[in-house]
Parts: sequence; structure tokens; C-alpha cells
Amino acid sequence: MIRILGSVVIGVVLMVFGGCRAHTQAGNTAPAPEAAAAPAAAAGDIGTPLPCPPEGQSDMFGPVMWAVDEAGERWGAGLTQAAEVQTSLARPVEVCGVRGQLIWLAQLTCADGSAAFPNTDLAHRARVGSMGAGGRCGTIIDLYTVTCPEASYEIYLDAYHCADGESFL
Repeated sequence: MIRILGSVVIGVVLMVFGGCRAHTQAGNTAPAPEAAAAPAAAAGDIGTPLPCPPEGQSDMFGPVMWAVDEAGERWGAGLTQAAEVQTSLARPVEVCGVRGQLIWLAQLTCADGSAAFPNTDLAHRARVGSMGAGGRCGTIIDLYTVTCPEASYEIYLDAYHCADGESFL
């Protein structure tokens, strides 16, 4: 029984981590399913993924690396007002690592100027869960609920976009 259960768990892990990101492996040049199905849209359309940077990922499980001078081009990098952040599974806010997600969330403000999260611990508790593969490079996307006095916001975050000098861990 334990042997069968162990095999099932290993199979599920391989499906999740191998299957969701298989299109990023060398030799497979097919676009991610999200990118292939997305209609042509304006640059600001949150349902349309942006192209993955040419450098891409160094390996299947590692971060997408950005040059320091291009790090500001990560989607959502300069946003600080919760009401201005519009995201989707296809176009999440791009940060580096879980710590980067929490720091980015802790910098959000509500319409009245109050902090959406007074500290990173409260930001961490707002995580709804992993939503699977998405974003411009088919990485795993997390969903957070940000509650402000004026409204609640669903914000998708991609922790796999790091600039030189940033720590993914």
C-alpha cells in the first residue's frame, strides 16, 4: 500500500513540475498553451502574456533572469496602489522569490493611503494558493487576496523573475 501511494505521489509531482513547464525545456519550441490561445490584444491587456525574456530560465525549476537595467520592465514592478494593480494568471506581477512577493505586497497602499498589509506576515497569510503555470514564461503563479477598506483585490504574483543580484531563495 505504501509503495503504491509513494508511486502515485511521485507521478503527481512529475506531472505538476514536469508537465506544467515542459514547454520551457530545450528542443521544445512550441509556445505555452496560454500564449497560443491568446488573441491579439493591446499592450495593456491583462489576459495576454508578454513574451518571455530571451535569456529565459537557466533551468526548468530556476528563475527567469533579468539584466539589472531591464528589471524595471517586469510587469507590475512600479505599482504601489492596490486599486491600480490589474493582474491575471496570464499576466501576474513579476517579482523575485517568495520574499520578493511579500515585500511587494507590504508596499501596497489602499485608496485611503493605509497600508494593505502592515507587515509581511499578514501578507503571507493572504495567500490563496498556487494557481498552476502561467505568466510570460509558464512559471508557477500564486494568488493573494488584498483587502482594503474600499474593495478586495485578487492579485496574481509570479516569484520567478529575478534581476542580477537579487536572491531567489
